[in-house]
Amino acid sequence: MACRVKIYLFILLGALPLVSPQIHTLSDFKPETLKMHNKYREIHHVPPLTTSHYLTKIAQAWARVIGTKNTLLHPVYKRSYRFNLAKTALPLNPLATIEAWYRERSLYNYAKGVFSYRYHHFTKMVWRSSKYIGIGLTRKGDLIFIVVAYEPGGNIDGEYRKNVFSPHETYVVKDVRASPHNETILEKEHQLNMNETLALLKDFADVRQLLYA
Repeated sequence: MACRVKIYLFILLGALPLVSPQIHTLSDFKPETLKMHNKYREIHHVPPLTTSHYLTKIAQAWARVIGTKNTLLHPVYKRSYRFNLAKTALPLNPLATIEAWYRERSLYNYAKGVFSYRYHHFTKMVWRSSKYIGIGLTRKGDLIFIVVAYEPGGNIDGEYRKNVFSPHETYVVKDVRASPHNETILEKEHQLNMNETLALLKDFADVRQLLYA
């Protein structure tokens, strides 16, 4: 009987959209973002992520860099990180950002399991082998730049079918559109090469030390 009740509650609750409260401080954003990541990972049959202090420092440092440059850039780094990047208008709401990434799931082909920039945020979020997460953000005017770092990072060629699984068949995810006041801006992202990364970090010695320690 208890087992039946548990299954019924999972199906009932699974049919509801994730609800995220209005965030009034930047520090509140991080636990809500972790919570939403792990809810979506549960839907896709993979273990939850654990916050890493070191990854958080990395994510925070890179958020400061892209906020200063006012553009979404991916660096070259030594370890197996992967970053998801976004910028969003105030007021800050993690639902707008995470849902924008997660909506890419509709473009992913689970049978083929190959990389595409069309859904690369989604696959990093639910990558089975990823264990740790770090969340950083910085404000520039009325915009917030967000960096979520994962380790070990996902999106590895040839590993998609082992790491990205279709969601529980009873779970219905409803898209939640952000208001104009907290819309996540998914502009084109640029992958830097090593020379570009080092040139960018000339004025960020502390960040360079973190990335290449």
